[in-house]
Amino acid sequence: MDRETPPQRIPIRELVRYYLRLGLVGFGGPVALVGQMERELVGERKWLTKEEMREGIAVCQSLPGPLAIQVGIWISYIRGGFWGAWAGGWAFILPNFVIVTVLGALYVHWGGLSAVKAIFYGVSPAVIALILHSCYRLTKLGMKDWLEWALAAAAFVITVAVQRGGRASVHRLRRHRRAVLRLTVPGPQGGGRPRARCSRPRRWSRRARPQAASAPCSASCSPSSSRLDR
Repeated sequence: MDRETPPQRIPIRELVRYYLRLGLVGFGGPVALVGQMERELVGERKWLTKEEMREGIAVCQSLPGPLAIQVGIWISYIRGGFWGAWAGGWAFILPNFVIVTVLGALYVHWGGLSAVKAIFYGVSPAVIALILHSCYRLTKLGMKDWLEWALAAAAFVITVAVQRGGRASVHRLRRHRRAVLRLTVPGPQGGGRPRARCSRPRRWSRRARPQAASAPCSASCSPSSSRLDR
């Protein structure tokens, strides 16, 4: 198979300019951003081949952390070296950091931000459509034969089954915990009656003990004890 020959080096200023724009106007989460990078950098700018993009996505998906930023740093490194990866990564992260910080400050200061909620509510359908389109493009990029399709289907089924089993286990543990609380914990939280508070002090001082011992016998004392006192 003939491999395309992209340029070996990309100027760092080009990487910074591209990732600043992507971090500023990119919507839809990691899948949509990776799909946009595949469409622009592989299809339009020819900065890297499909095989390089595919290998980068596979490597970054096996690592912890945000997928889109990792793919961006991967591309910046193979086309700009260490300093290209450093500059491209910061250019990708900085616009998101500034936007989220400003929105968080506005939310804390004004509370609900109904206008911002309305804007994002209207943008949500377009973002979902963008994610679906990016999933389609990434599927075409990664799948080549029936074996890969079979492995992907098996992984999907196993993931859904594990997630469903994990949720069922969490629900069973919560029900068990509530049942144990009802049986063991008194009061409204456990369902039992609250314990009455004792009016007498738990600890007596040394001075209070002789006084309590020498207190007069109450009416409930037995006759034999009163006869001995006489």
